Amino acid sequence: MASLEAIRKIQERGLLVSPEAARLDDNELFFLAEIAEKKGLIVVKPIEIEPVLEEKKEEEDIEELLVIEEKKGKRSYDDFVEYYNRRYEYLSRLLSHRPGLENVSSIARISRNGGRQEVAVIGMVRDIALTRNGNKAVVLEDPTGKITVFFSKNNEELFNASRDIVLDEVIGIKGLMSRNAIMASQLYFPGIPPIQNMKKSPVEEYILFLGDTHFGSALFLEKEFNNLLSWLRGEAGNEKQREIAEKIKYIVITGDIVEGIGIYPGQEEELRIRNIRGQFEEAARHLSRIPRDKKIIAIPGNHDPVRVEEPQPRIPAEYAEALLRLENFYMYTNPAWIRIGKKQGFEGFTMLLYHGSSLVYYADHIEYIRASGGQKRADHIMKLLLEKRHLAPTQGSNLFVPTPHDDYLLIKQVPDFFVTGHIHRVVAQNYKGISLINSSCWTGKSEDQERRGLEPQPARAIIANLKTRDLRILNFYLGQEE
Repeated sequence: MASLEAIRKIQERGLLVSPEAARLDDNELFFLAEIAEKKGLIVVKPIEIEPVLEEKKEEEDIEELLVIEEKKGKRSYDDFVEYYNRRYEYLSRLLSHRPGLENVSSIARISRNGGRQEVAVIGMVRDIALTRNGNKAVVLEDPTGKITVFFSKNNEELFNASRDIVLDEVIGIKGLMSRNAIMASQLYFPGIPPIQNMKKSPVEEYILFLGDTHFGSALFLEKEFNNLLSWLRGEAGNEKQREIAEKIKYIVITGDIVEGIGIYPGQEEELRIRNIRGQFEEAARHLSRIPRDKKIIAIPGNHDPVRVEEPQPRIPAEYAEALLRLENFYMYTNPAWIRIGKKQGFEGFTMLLYHGSSLVYYADHIEYIRASGGQKRADHIMKLLLEKRHLAPTQGSNLFVPTPHDDYLLIKQVPDFFVTGHIHRVVAQNYKGISLINSSCWTGKSEDQERRGLEPQPARAIIANLKTRDLRILNFYLGQEE
């Protein structure tokens, strides 16, 4: 409810306040008053945001490639079964086109045939274990049954490849069937085919990847962010740096736009703004300084006011209206598939944006990733997920809701850019023709990050040259590096 003092100040400006607007808080009321004055209105009242979004869609060069369809109401056991069946069906079709897997058999069929025979099967991983002899045993299942596949430690190359196998993913196996089990000779993941020539734009333009901004946090790095904004506005940097800033066309925020409320125990002590709408107004205040010719593309994260379960919908206008009113701001789902940079005779680039809640699970549970640095090696995790063709293949690696028509976490096409965030570490490299970006953050180290052993690399901006596909990391951090 707006205070009487706020209503009085707005009335002194020659405006009337509608009963609906009077039920909003002071910040929202003043925001609507500014809009009313700009439009020449005399009554301050709540406004609809959807028409503005539709206008943006019609006139801009950002194309949304994935539209997530939701099912309302409770989920049943059957919803989860269908969800995993759809994933199995897609990935098994993908694998069946791999050389060596053209003539796969169902598990039930090879089990009926019995005897020693060379077989090829595709299945979902149900269990992984080490035998007493140090070999790896993987239980595969398909719609017809299940079978154990052994990876011998004596076949060092294959045994090492099997370290990448994770629960609930779909893989292909060739091997020798004997005594109702398979001794593997080849292992197939859905995989990413290498791209010989990276796609490049005919025009020199840039994308800037910002990562997790956490507006509203008491730990927000305001000086660093203001320095970034000054550079984007052409007010800082040398001639070459200002030239690059001028050519930046897209800016990507990979979730955790705001700090949120009630995300972890004790968070209230680390909040500067304790109202969720106020946090988005703070975000709008900063992002409105970005020149209008630069399009801001954002998705939600676990700190933003949407469900934590993936796929996450767009942040509702009731919270993020201040941001959505920016004419160059575009909100999408998590994950999101979008196309940018389309030109005459050039198809543009596809970007897969994912906040990255599953990254922590694989940093902790895949032995070689854990040994090489865990969350510090986001590049290893991103490559792993690409080869699985799924953003969170293992039950428990993220929270999710089964969606009615598809598994929206499947990686059904090979993106030009795969962009994540969440763990506040910086990755900028190319892999099989794909630009891998794990974005930085714009907040200091919280007590929650201390407890989780997270070592952030804050205040880094990553830029991608769309004409050359070169990647660069710009360090705006003013503090002491750990």
